[in-house]
Amino acid sequence: MGDAVVRDVSGHRPIGRLRKVILLSAMLASSASADTVADTVQKWGLIGRWSQDCSLPPDHGKGTVLAYGIEPGGSVVHRREFGDSTDENKVISAGISRNGMLNLRVYFPAFKETRGYGLMMQGDGMRTIYNHNEKKQYFIKNGRFTVDGKPAPLLHRCVDAGGQPNKAAAAAPD
Repeated sequence: MGDAVVRDVSGHRPIGRLRKVILLSAMLASSASADTVADTVQKWGLIGRWSQDCSLPPDHGKGTVLAYGIEPGGSVVHRREFGDSTDENKVISAGISRNGMLNLRVYFPAFKETRGYGLMMQGDGMRTIYNHNEKKQYFIKNGRFTVDGKPAPLLHRCVDAGGQPNKAAAAAPD
């Protein structure tokens, strides 16, 4: 009895089935994570220009434009356009949570830091749900600015005159 092999009612060893389930899960996880950052942001619908009010020229208020584009080498860039200044930062990772949130890590060379962002589509726009630095200091948490508790603005996809998403402005410069 001490040397008997334990089998379930199907005649299979339970550990063998468990091993198969673990192997299958690992294969599915690795294929799901095989998407590049560019694939992930493109599938989610991030590529293009986003603003609180696309009819305004870029500025530090409601006209701020966040533009996301894919560079010729396949890397993803996050541009911030404020009218009198712009910056360009590399998106170093992207993943989509089960609830549909796009989770980004963006490196800001000017600040010498990486920030984490969580973005959600809401209604006809996109809202930042969280924004924090590497020290987990939150600037936006639960969709609200930590400094004053106001909701993060809903950003709308800017479209060209023909009604198409304005992706050209987010592409790499010539």
